[in-house]
Amino acid sequence: MNKSNEEFKILNYFQKRKLSIEELCEYYRAERKFLLDKHDWNKEIKFHNCVHPIINILIKGRRIINKQTLTVYNSIPKNIKSPIIFSVTHTGKYDIEIVNEAIKLPYYLLSDDEEYMYRTVDGFVTDLNGVIYVDSDYGDDKKVAKETAIKCLQNGGNVMWFPEGIWNLSANQLMLHCPYGIIEAAVLSNATIIPIAIDQQDKDFYVNIGEPISSSQFNITDITNKNQKIDAINYLRDIMATLKWQQVDGLNTVLPYGLRKIDAVRTLTTESTAVLIPFHTQEIMQPGGIYYGQNAVSKNMLVADRRKLLNGNSFRLGVSGSGKSFSAKEEIVDLA
Repeated sequence: MNKSNEEFKILNYFQKRKLSIEELCEYYRAERKFLLDKHDWNKEIKFHNCVHPIINILIKGRRIINKQTLTVYNSIPKNIKSPIIFSVTHTGKYDIEIVNEAIKLPYYLLSDDEEYMYRTVDGFVTDLNGVIYVDSDYGDDKKVAKETAIKCLQNGGNVMWFPEGIWNLSANQLMLHCPYGIIEAAVLSNATIIPIAIDQQDKDFYVNIGEPISSSQFNITDITNKNQKIDAINYLRDIMATLKWQQVDGLNTVLPYGLRKIDAVRTLTTESTAVLIPFHTQEIMQPGGIYYGQNAVSKNMLVADRRKLLNGNSFRLGVSGSGKSFSAKEEIVDLA
């Protein structure tokens, strides 16, 4: 299967079905190299953009069926004219689906899971959505994938990129080591990077979308300068780690402490204000009063002293046998 581009032969569906997974991965590595300069990006991007809304509906439907919830902090600005690289933290197997629903925009996925995706329904849907596969164990294939992503961006496509490369299951590290390939792609394609952090608590997912970062903000004057690229990826890594940590600060901000832990504000509407105690219900708790029942909303006791009212009269309404006479006699004794 190790053939030059001139010797490479495209196999049909039935021929590929006869290959083992190992042979298929080897074939696709050679195919990606062969097709590097043969993509019709305008046609491909237009097709994937048309399919993406349908995939969005399917993904959202599956999340609802799985009883998963999604909370998204912030949104993507609508005035971005350049192609976008969605730089996402990697926490688990639902990351792609969750971010897909959060960002809503079409994109090509940069994925290292080729051996798990071939000949599967998820693989078929991913192909329809748009995907750039890479085998991270092969340096040549990583170069091909990066060049493919750059060409995609240069032709107006977006790319979803997980710079950590693997799931971050560490309880101590907010972000794992990140190679600087994403920086090279952004600079060479003049793309905007949007950092995104994901947090999962059982079936509850939280997505924090950061501020757009233009390629000029990385201060790369020489794309071959390794130190500049390391500084740039560390800058991006710090921003993504901050976004991930902000989700904890965001939770503390919405709790009724009166503290603002994150640099974000929004209008507090009457509806939002109404759910906060003590504004949600009128309590009656007069000193020296007697117990009259329970507040139907707050479940707190109703304690009142009718002798202090401008008009202390009352009436009792209830069906026969409900205790009207008994409660009246009880009140007489309490007030006597």
